[in-house]
Amino acid sequence: MSLRSYLPIIGLFLLVISVVLLCSDPEPVFSRGVSFVSTELGWKTGEETLVWAKSGFKSNERMMDFPRRVGTWEGYDSNPEAAADLRETLGASVFLMRTYRKPGLSPPVFFLIVQARESSAFHPPPVCYKGLGYRVEEDKDTVRISPGQAGDVHVGGVVPMKKLWLTRITDGEVTERQIAIYCYLKGNQFTGDTMNLIRFSTLAPVDGPPDGVLRHMKEFAGLALPHLFEVRDYQTEILFTRLAGEGTGGWLMIAVAFAFPGALITAPYWKGKASKRDE
Repeated sequence: MSLRSYLPIIGLFLLVISVVLLCSDPEPVFSRGVSFVSTELGWKTGEETLVWAKSGFKSNERMMDFPRRVGTWEGYDSNPEAAADLRETLGASVFLMRTYRKPGLSPPVFFLIVQARESSAFHPPPVCYKGLGYRVEEDKDTVRISPGQAGDVHVGGVVPMKKLWLTRITDGEVTERQIAIYCYLKGNQFTGDTMNLIRFSTLAPVDGPPDGVLRHMKEFAGLALPHLFEVRDYQTEILFTRLAGEGTGGWLMIAVAFAFPGALITAPYWKGKASKRDE
C-alpha cells in the first residue's frame, strides 16, 4: 500500500490535534513559569491551584537569598551545617530550613523548602514526623492560605495546604505539641522537571487551644508565599479565541490549521479526479 493511501488517516490525525489545541488553553500546559500547588505529591485532589513560580527556585544559592525579614518576622539559620548535611543526604537541589520570629510573639515558625528531581528525596511530612517519634493526626480539612502583601508584590487567590497535628508522648504524658501545614509545588507535565515541598510548623500549647498559634503561622505563610510564587486571577482563554483576537495573522493561522489536514484528507479524491481527466 502506497503512502498516498495513508494521507487521509494522517490528515484526520492532524485535524484532531488542531481541534484539541485550538479548544485548549496552552499557557498552563506549555509555559515554563507555570506550576501547580497541591496537597498531594502523587495524585490530583481537585483542589490544585495554578501559580507562576519565581526564579529563586532555580538554585540553592538563590533560594538562600530568601528574605530574612518577612513583614515584621525576623529569620535566622540555627544550624547551617546540619541543613547542608541533610540536603546532601536527601539529594535535594534546593534546601532551605529557617526559623522566623515575630517580636512579642512566641513560639517561632519553622520554615522548610525542599526541591528535588526525584520523589525519593521527599519524606512526606506524616512519615517524617512519625520517624522522629511524633504521633501524627492528619486533618482532613484543607487549610487555605490567602497570600498577602510581600514588598511591592501583591497576589490574590488561595493556596491549599494540608494540616497535621503532632504530639510527642513521654511516659504516657503529652510533652510536646506541634502544628504543621504543607503543600507541594509541581511543574506541569511538559515543562516541569522538579518538585518542591513547602512546610510551615510551630509549637502549640501542650494543654490549651491551639487557635492562636495556628492563626499566627498562617499569617507568616501568607507573607512568605508571595516571595515564592504568584497566584494570579487567571481567566482561561482557549487558543482559538486568542488567535482570533490577533487579527488577520491569527485568522490565517487558524485557516492553515484546518486547511493542511483537510488537503491531506481529500488528496486521494482530487488525485482520482485528475486521473479521470487525463483519460
